[in-house]
Amino acid sequence: MAVLTTHLVATAAPASAAPPTPNFGPAIEGYAPAQYQTTCDPTPKPGVVDFRDLLNRTYGTHTSGIVRDCSSGGTSEHKEGRALDYHFNISDPVQAAAANDVLNWLLATDRYGNPNAIARRLGILYIIWNRQIWQAGTWKAYNGDNAHTDHIHFSFGWPGARKQTSWWVARPYGERISDFSGDGYSDVLAVDGAGKLYYYPNNGVNLSTRTELGNGGWQNFKFARAADWSGDGFADVLGVDSAGQLFYYPNNNLGLGGRTPIGNGGWETFRHFMAADWSGDGHADVLGVDDAGLLWYYPHNGDSLSARIQIGNGGWESFKHVMAADFSGDGFADVLGVDADGLMWYYPHLGAGLGPRIQLGNGGWQGFRFVRAMDFSGDGFADVLGVDSAGQLFYYPNNNLGLGGRTPIGNGGWETFKFIL
Repeated sequence: MAVLTTHLVATAAPASAAPPTPNFGPAIEGYAPAQYQTTCDPTPKPGVVDFRDLLNRTYGTHTSGIVRDCSSGGTSEHKEGRALDYHFNISDPVQAAAANDVLNWLLATDRYGNPNAIARRLGILYIIWNRQIWQAGTWKAYNGDNAHTDHIHFSFGWPGARKQTSWWVARPYGERISDFSGDGYSDVLAVDGAGKLYYYPNNGVNLSTRTELGNGGWQNFKFARAADWSGDGFADVLGVDSAGQLFYYPNNNLGLGGRTPIGNGGWETFRHFMAADWSGDGHADVLGVDDAGLLWYYPHNGDSLSARIQIGNGGWESFKHVMAADFSGDGFADVLGVDADGLMWYYPHLGAGLGPRIQLGNGGWQGFRFVRAMDFSGDGFADVLGVDSAGQLFYYPNNNLGLGGRTPIGNGGWETFKFIL
């Protein structure tokens, strides 16, 4: 560790290119403890490895190094496998810009006013780059033998190196689509052919034994969705009955409380109905596709819905499935849709509208009975669950804004269900 001398002022602006970042809440740890190298254990620690891999996925693979032989001179966290040298060259404008993006991402102030939020959540002890060293919120001149103009050095405290900090273990804050238990993992709620509503807890790799919610009566409903309307971290249920009236059923200690009407009806002609946190305030809003194929956003205003706002220019009338969930992990719901040809598209939330769409996978969704987007893995990024024509439920993980290989959940039997929420 070098001597710290003259103070330098550096201001972190929002990064123009940054890794996908979950929408954490206001709670955050302090700066990493001053834990410098004291032992010899040159084995790469998991938090450092995964941080390197995150950078590689975002900026392309770069030369990097984590461990150093213990016989080399000086104190270094490399000798304990908890430091990363990640190669950007200050003389290369493209690499220098990418390095600046990394630092801005790590050191930016979050929406709750927490400075250097991501660096703290990752447990980074100090950073050295281009003759400067950052530690505990302050940049100073670095006078070591290596100017660090061809790589950024990151040293981690032990909690960050062991993946014990909030980046790795905190429950992302925001929408709770189908997270009925409030544990950060989406569950499955479903209405069977007899109109009974069941809750199937997500047990980590599968679904636990189901529990009936209420006394049935859902067989004539046009839509049913599960999302956190109340903003307490537990998914509630919203349903549109056969007359087009929208109702809110609060999650009442893993049951359903008495229903409350929302608005004055008119939903009976809608093609698609969604409940998701479009505004990013922790309360589910409502999105819907009307009979003409126009997509509308209805803001949650506390106890009802505000005046609707059109999103985009229509064209949704031929879509088989339209979903809203936070696919990007930024705390704002995006839109996913399956078109008439069975192709799945991701429409990122961009400002007050939607960005250019991106195809997910190679199609084949045209025969699916149900397709839903929800955070089944609990990492803050919505995944996709689908029930095929044979009634088998599959999980498709969000794999860096694509979809990974599917995994069957359970042994089928979903073909007779009316809704998967």
